[in-house]
Formats: sequence, structure tokens, C-alpha cells
Amino acid sequence: HAGINTIAQTPDHRLWFGSHNGLMLYDYTSKLPQRILQKEITESIKTIEYLPDNKILLGALDKAILLDLDKFEAGQPCLQRITDETGFKGEDCIQHGSFTDSEYNVWLPTRTELLQFIPSAFSATYPRLHTEITTVSALQQGKEVLHKKTNSLVAKDLRSTQQIRINFHTVDHYKPEAITYQHKFETDENWSIPSQLRFAQFANLNPGSYTFTVRACLEDECFSPSQLSLNISPGHWTHTLLFKTSRILFIVFLLGFLAWSWMRKNRKEKEAEILQLRLDRETANQVKLQQKLFITQSNPHFVFNALNSIIGQMAVSDKDSGISYLSDFGELFRVVLSDNESFLHTLYKEIEVINQYLRLEKLRFGDRFEYKVNIDKDVKQSTLIPKLFVQSFVNNAIKHGIEPLKKGGKLTINISSDKKNLYFSIRDNGPGINFTRNSDPDGGQGIQIARSTIDWIKTQSSSTAAFQIQDLQDSNNPSNGTKVLICLPLDLKLINDENI
Repeated sequence: HAGINTIAQTPDHRLWFGSHNGLMLYDYTSKLPQRILQKEITESIKTIEYLPDNKILLGALDKAILLDLDKFEAGQPCLQRITDETGFKGEDCIQHGSFTDSEYNVWLPTRTELLQFIPSAFSATYPRLHTEITTVSALQQGKEVLHKKTNSLVAKDLRSTQQIRINFHTVDHYKPEAITYQHKFETDENWSIPSQLRFAQFANLNPGSYTFTVRACLEDECFSPSQLSLNISPGHWTHTLLFKTSRILFIVFLLGFLAWSWMRKNRKEKEAEILQLRLDRETANQVKLQQKLFITQSNPHFVFNALNSIIGQMAVSDKDSGISYLSDFGELFRVVLSDNESFLHTLYKEIEVINQYLRLEKLRFGDRFEYKVNIDKDVKQSTLIPKLFVQSFVNNAIKHGIEPLKKGGKLTINISSDKKNLYFSIRDNGPGINFTRNSDPDGGQGIQIARSTIDWIKTQSSSTAAFQIQDLQDSNNPSNGTKVLICLPLDLKLINDENI
């Protein structure tokens, strides 16, 4: 009733039945057939053959199963399956059709193949894991264009534009699931990482000859390798040696040309930068000399009057004041005439010079005018500005605004800043611009120097630099003094010989 396919007897007189759903055993002591290895054997068993080393070979639908009876009796793992991956090439064993010849080789007829089972191949001394390279495939643009057995492969079959796939396998009946493979080309120093994949694939191999080697490994042991010679032909003219050599030479030439162009550009930029620095230094020196000439020559009687005032202070026994004023006078002219300082100095120094200058003028004019210098608390007095630039406008305010007045002169200087610029406001209550133009129709040498200075600043900074002179008027007095507004950038830097 179990659907028996075949029956065999072993030397111990036990009967073995192959059924549609497994293997059954009958011995004469139990008098009943028993299903054995129910979880391990669920296939339909078509043939049973006893082997001299106390094993039986079971033929199933798509595999053969080797049962070790000694291990079976001892309760140990006793089965080895022989499948398509490990050498079983047939389909559907013929029921009760197996046969053992005089050399104890078992013949298994199947619906498609006649298979020979050699028991010695399963002995411990048999050289296991011989890897066989079976076929070579070639893919181009995702499509298989070649699939040949290795013995029919010719040199012109493979091309450098193709993806080449080499297929291989080995037979092991003990632990087929643990087999791994390693491969390499003859020129490679190291084997590939062990993998259970039974193929190796390569793309864009250069034209030429290669020797492919593959070996199987099991339980930290690697076995004798197999080899295959490959000849790769150029798949396109771009894969020829001439083209690749030309491409390398072109790349070398291009890199050399780019390096030469970059160096040439950098050299020109450096030369232009040096030239600009020299021009800036020469412009700064020219403006500085013009300033010195203007300050020392535009109002010659300033020196005479200042010295007379100092002598007068000393004559009335106010020697301390006279000495203080004399010190201010000396410091002012040291700054003006010094050749060792840069064209720029700090706002703090400019304010100091302005205060010294105004104290000397106050000594000269006495009560004829009052002055005040207001500085916002946010102003950074370490900021660099052109030397004596603001002082020159203060000098003009004294000369053209305060000096014509007999009394009541007022001069106010306000200094403020924002994130980019410094701002100066210089206001006097003198006769105004019209009076100044009548007495100095050319606009004054100091104004011309100021314009040159502004032009130079614009070459050094992207921020605003400018000055403006306003004539102050109201309804009662058409001339109510003059106001000068100055804007200077905060990012000016020193120019010296080290930059050139």
C-alpha cells in the first residue's frame, strides 16, 4: 500500500524497500517493515544497490543517495546526496533498473542518461575536488553573443569589448555546500577571495593572451588547480596598442601644456601684481611728498607765528606752557617731515597730530576761536588712514574759515564709523566757500592732493572713498561757514618694500 518501486537484500538478510515517499526496512526479528530516516529521505526511491563496503546506493528522481550502513547503525550522519551539481546528470532513474558489475561499479539508467557510479571515488584516499572548466560565455551590451565549451574555443572568439564569463564546477559528495573557489590570471600575485560562485566574469580585458587558473577549496584545504588559455582580440580600433599608446602620449602632452599654461598665467599675474604694487608705492610716495610740500610751504608764516607764540609764553614766565607747546610743535613737524614712516598711519596718530596742530593754532589765535574733537566710542583708532589727510582739511578750515574772523570762531570735528568705513565731519563758522574761491580761485593745492589721495585709495579698496565740501547757509546769513564730509575705508593696508 506504500507504493513499492524496488526491493533489495543485504548480506545480513534484511530487506530494503524503495517507496514513493522514502525508504523502508524489513528484518525478520520485527516481522514488520518500518519506515526509516523519514525526515532525511522523502524522495521516491526507484533503485537500491548494495556496495561491498557496507553501503547502499539509492536511485531517486533527480539524484542518487549513498547510505552508509555502519554509520546508520551507530546513529551518526550517514547520507551523501549526489546531485546535478556534484555529478548526477540524468533525470528520473528507471524503476528497479540498476545493475552492479563484476568490478562493483553501479550502473544507473535514467530517462535521459546512463550513469556509472564508481565506489572508489567515495573512498578517503580518492583525490577529491578536481575542478573542471566547462564553458566560456561572452556578453556584449547585455546580450550573450557566445557560449562555447572550452575544447571548442578558438582564438578569435573573444574580444576586448565583451564581458567574458568562465564557468567551472567540481564534484564532492561529502560537503558540496561548503566548496569555495579561487581564481586568478597568470600575471596576478594573489588568488581571488574565496567564493561559492561557480563562474568568474571579466570586463574590458586588454587584447592579448591570458592563462586563467581556478581551484576548489574545502575545510581550509585547496586542491589542484585547472587552467584555461584565453586569446583576446581587439574588439574596436580604440582597443589597439597604437591607439592606447597615442592616448597616453596625448594625455601626457595635455597635462604638460596645462601645467605650462598655469605656470605662465601665474607668472604673468605675479608680474602684474608686482608692477601694481610698485605703482601703488610710487603713487603713495608722490602723494606723501606733495603733502609734505603743501604743509611746509602753503602757510610759511605758520612756523613764524607758532614760534613767536611760544616765545611769548616763555616771556611772561609761563615757561611750562611754552615748553609744552614747543614739544607739540616739534612732534608735529617730526611726523610731517619724517622720511622713514609709511604713507599710512593709525587714526590714533592722526587725531594726535590734529590735536597738536590745533593747540598750536589756539596759542597763536588766542580767544579768537574755540575747537572741539568728538570721537564715537565704537571707532577703532588702530585703523590705518593716509597720513595727514584729515589734518589737511583741518588746516584749510583754520586758514580759510577761522583766520578771516576777528572773534567767535568755532571749529568742530566729529569722527564716527560703521562696519566698512570711517566718517569725518569738519565744520567751521567762517565766511564760506565763496570767500575761499575769491581768495584761492584754483581750489587750493591741499584739495588737489586730497583728490590724488582718494584716487589712490580707490585702487586699494573696494569700499567707498570720497570727500565733499558743503557751503552752509540759512535764511538770515547766506554764508554760515563750511562743512567737509570725508569717507575712508577700514581695510587699507601698509605698502612697503617687502611687498614688492
